[in-house]
Amino acid sequence: MYRLGENAIKRHHRHMVLLTAGIVLVLFSGVYIKKELKSTTVISPAPPVTTGTVKAETAKTQQINEPLFYIELPADWKLANKQTTPTTTYTWQSTDTKRAGRSITFYLDSVPSGLGVNRALSVQAAGNKISAVGDVSDNCASFTSPNSTEQLVATPAKWGGQPFLCDLANYNRDVVGIVSADGLNKVNVNSESGTHSLFFTYTDNNIQPDFSIFIIALQSFQLK
Repeated sequence: MYRLGENAIKRHHRHMVLLTAGIVLVLFSGVYIKKELKSTTVISPAPPVTTGTVKAETAKTQQINEPLFYIELPADWKLANKQTTPTTTYTWQSTDTKRAGRSITFYLDSVPSGLGVNRALSVQAAGNKISAVGDVSDNCASFTSPNSTEQLVATPAKWGGQPFLCDLANYNRDVVGIVSADGLNKVNVNSESGTHSLFFTYTDNNIQPDFSIFIIALQSFQLK
């Protein structure tokens, strides 16, 4: 609208100034909004997706089939000794250099009544099988006192209420022997071939003893 006394050039100049200021304001607002969005927006990575099933490694075993018994042992173990007269004994030992110093000796109807051990494991017969009762004991030197110096190798002791002989003379060893209610150094097991007296020892001189090897082997044992 025309106003009296107003210069047209000045009016045009004022319009240009206002338009320029508006453009600058819009540009400034856009830059500010973009900066704010960039500084406050956090993009979280998608959670990892796992496919398949991870299985724990299972120790490999081998089956030992003899005329009178069956037992499963670690796959790397080999027969180290077999004797049938005058007593029947079997000894298997580890051949793995990382698991050296481990062996199991089995006595069949020829139980060593005077043999001392360092630890005890209670067992009981279940048909033609053997089941462990509880865990392997601490070294018997921690709960047994000698009656005399002559009895250091075979000092009477008890574990789980069952008698066994503690080898106090060699207390630094880790020799485990079974104990049961059937008597000293034996467990009586029934089978088709009759009733047999059995005794097992497990020696573990490894820097990290693993007594579960002994328990698993005993649980697999079957008298034929």
